[in-house]
Amino acid sequence: MASDGAARAATTGHPVAWFADERGSERRLKVAWRPEHRLIVLSVWRDDTCTATFRLPVAEAPRLIADLVEALGQAALSAPIRRSRRRC
Repeated sequence: MASDGAARAATTGHPVAWFADERGSERRLKVAWRPEHRLIVLSVWRDDTCTATFRLPVAEAPRLIADLVEALGQAALSAPIRRSRRRC
């Protein structure tokens, strides 16, 4: 499932990472570094169509990273939710 964004990343050399949404492989998040603007660009994709973008200034990245680390730490400490299966 190649996209124009992936093709541009290959030709520009800018780092790009893709993340799949748990709701389905057609939903993805693209994270791209734009050094010429000192921005991290987050874009939401559905299939091969970009549906939204967010331009995060690199100066704000540490705050986002801290929030992600905090959430990950809390997730590591909490027990997974177990669903009971009722049998008839």
